[in-house]
Amino acid sequence: MNASATTELANVPHPADATHVGDWYDTAAESPGRYFTGVNWQNQNEAETEILIDGTQRADGSEEQFITVAEGYKRLTELTQRPRSTGRPKPHRGCW
Repeated sequence: MNASATTELANVPHPADATHVGDWYDTAAESPGRYFTGVNWQNQNEAETEILIDGTQRADGSEEQFITVAEGYKRLTELTQRPRSTGRPKPHRGCW
């Protein structure tokens, strides 16, 4: 990877509401990425229910998000692609 491409990766903003953003990987490839984790919410009425968001961000700023709903040991995972410009859905605080 040349210095110009490295500088471009450094200028890609972190995903909205990310709580941790990893280093870029596959930087020599056509589409490098980096792993991120987002906020998670726990149901205040039942400690066994949790919603987690994580995913991969690409050099163009696009994201592949995984939204996981966990209830005890049962998990339901949904894959969502969302461009950076639309941001993340905000939780409805009345329910969680």
